[in-house]
Amino acid sequence: MLTWSMMRPRLFLPSLALFLVGTAVNAAEQMTVLNLPLGGKLPQPIRVCKPQGLTDKEVKAMCWISAPFAYKGRKSGMVDLPGRDQRPRWAANATFNISVGPDNTLSKINVTSFNGQAQTEIRNSISSRFGPPLPNPGGIVEWKRSDIYIRSYCSPAECRTEFLSPVEYAEWQGELDARKKKDLARPVAP
Repeated sequence: MLTWSMMRPRLFLPSLALFLVGTAVNAAEQMTVLNLPLGGKLPQPIRVCKPQGLTDKEVKAMCWISAPFAYKGRKSGMVDLPGRDQRPRWAANATFNISVGPDNTLSKINVTSFNGQAQTEIRNSISSRFGPPLPNPGGIVEWKRSDIYIRSYCSPAECRTEFLSPVEYAEWQGELDARKKKDLARPVAP
């Protein structure tokens, strides 16, 4: 005769197994860019870099270069990233600005490379992972997928590449639409 205490482990274990499998699948689907979980939570809050750490050749953990800018519960600012040797050449010595939500979710990564001639290298690097960019006759190169939006543009002195999570992209598009509506209501002449 089976008792409740004998059945409970059997009922619990399949549920636990399904949870663990689901967790593994979600973890495998997490979008990473430059070893950062874009659209996902950072494993720990980011601290401000120690002054002596800024002179180190290799930083040990991501840190804010200075106190981040805070707005509507988000923090954004320049960070120092570990793993210089694991990044593509165009991003090895770049500067990085990120935006983090109140729940420590990484929503945006901006990379500034100080080589305005690197656009072809950047395009080829990003295309090798995300496929060909959208057709665009201008100088901006874009990739738009359901899991990421990327935009890269160069001036003679630098190239800027932005990686946006789907949530960040949707908010940005909403802000652009609202701005367009306001602009349409503006008078043409002063």
